[in-house]
Amino acid sequence: MQHLGLLAIVLMVAFGAFATLWQKPNKRQSFSQHVAKHPQLLLAFGVVFSLVTILYYTFLIGWLGPTLNLPGVYYWILSLAFLCQFVIAWLPADAGRTLFWHNIAAYLLALLMPVVAGLLYFAAINPSWLLSILVYVYFLTPLMLLFLYLFTNAKQNFLYFQIGYFSRFWLVMLAFTYS
Repeated sequence: MQHLGLLAIVLMVAFGAFATLWQKPNKRQSFSQHVAKHPQLLLAFGVVFSLVTILYYTFLIGWLGPTLNLPGVYYWILSLAFLCQFVIAWLPADAGRTLFWHNIAAYLLALLMPVVAGLLYFAAINPSWLLSILVYVYFLTPLMLLFLYLFTNAKQNFLYFQIGYFSRFWLVMLAFTYS
């Protein structure tokens, strides 16, 4: 069960790369906005993202939580994040009511990710120095990226900002899994 997290991340990265490179991406748009423009991708995204979500949360709840003996609040946060991921998967990021709920779920999920990483770090018994550095970098880089995004021309590269945000989280999760 330990390797389900890695499998889910690899599948999501592979599908994300395929979907992004299938059509020339608009760097100003989020991944979800890019997918919403293409009906074929939208259906595939819903199916693949749902399957990956089930795999990933099976890993988080079935292996990582019990292995690190995480508190009950971890499972409540994961339940909310799980719901957010399904909303993101099935409500397209196009204009209208679905965009509103999609964005609420996406930003809530983005806020929950550092909370989960913090819970993991503080629950770890004697984390290695490498894991500690990785977690500190994980918490410091969003502040730098947010500053760059708000005060520079980085809005033109929102897709890269989003890819970086998720990639750092997955890296931290893999470090907890395999350390």
